Amino acid sequence: MKGVYEIKNKINGKKYIGSSIDLEKRIYHHKNVLKNNKHKNSHLQYAWNKYGEENFEFNVLEHCNDNILELEQTYIDKEDFENLYNINLLATGGCQFSQEAINKRRLTMKRKYDNGELDHVKETLRNRTPWNKGIKYFSTDHLKVPKRKKPDRTNQINAQRNNNPNIQVFDINMNYLGEWRSAKDIEELSLQDEFILKQHMILRNPNGRQSYSPYLLQSVNINKSSNFNKPYKGLFFKKV
Repeated sequence: MKGVYEIKNKINGKKYIGSSIDLEKRIYHHKNVLKNNKHKNSHLQYAWNKYGEENFEFNVLEHCNDNILELEQTYIDKEDFENLYNINLLATGGCQFSQEAINKRRLTMKRKYDNGELDHVKETLRNRTPWNKGIKYFSTDHLKVPKRKKPDRTNQINAQRNNNPNIQVFDINMNYLGEWRSAKDIEELSLQDEFILKQHMILRNPNGRQSYSPYLLQSVNINKSSNFNKPYKGLFFKKV
């Protein structure tokens, strides 16, 4: 079953034309790699992905025993080159041919190039617009995605903190210093200069660490202090 075949797009009529010494095996290979998005012809693969398998048909154009590549070239030359998915417009063969056949075909194509028989193909290739050539824009403003404004989460944060247990704070001698709504509230207040707890802190590093204020009370450490009943910067914290 040697011969020439086509893969035709039923929507726009574009074709991929090829040939093989085993048509059934070759067509099966095309279908398999296209379905797995691995076809080496990216033009054909893109069209397959865009239009869907159901909009392509595989047809045997002609059976023959000899001169398969020349017959394939004849069918390619009959088509408008813009109507083809073929990236290479010359029927040069592939791995299904023996090395002897490939060498013979290479010499034949070289002779045709030298004799000017393929000048029309070379001219078409030079003037052909690549199928995947990008569109040139004078401005890309329409491609910019506007930044989304972050929603106000104040109400959500307040509701979450209101559901958490309050935090009572004691100094190192267990003297009561005050009660706050949440550990996160204490963390935010500790950044203020006049926060009442600052004068009761015991600091191991008065200069602070990693550019953080030495008086910063991190909420994660406040919760740890409360859970394990251990002092944090000279203060005890208790959830109520």
